[in-house]
Amino acid sequence: MAKVKAEAIDIAKLVTYGKQDERGIVHRTGAKTISRTCGTLRLVVSGGYFNENTQGELGAAEDYPIIEVYDGKRSLTGPVGVGACEASIPRSSQMVECPAHWATTVTVFKSGGKFLVHMDHAYEEYRTP
Repeated sequence: MAKVKAEAIDIAKLVTYGKQDERGIVHRTGAKTISRTCGTLRLVVSGGYFNENTQGELGAAEDYPIIEVYDGKRSLTGPVGVGACEASIPRSSQMVECPAHWATTVTVFKSGGKFLVHMDHAYEEYRTP
């Protein structure tokens, strides 16, 4: 079996920005997507963010990856935000629903000719009694 070299992807480079407005504020305008293939598996990675306004609530939070995994044309999982989210903050669900579509790690295994997707989850939640 051939070794696969790991690739570091700078998620910040996948987020697109507009020009400064009259107040000097820059807004995120969207995200680019890249795709990587290994055998029949295809990983699609996009940039995610909590707030378009870099000066708004969670605007300074780091961008995060949103991934999708395919076996050929069949979706195995995704879109999934990679990281931890806070369920009580609506901005955590702006691009992918928190906590249902967030994972701290996503691993794909092949077993018995089928792919299995393993995800670890971490999220914070505040509840009022």
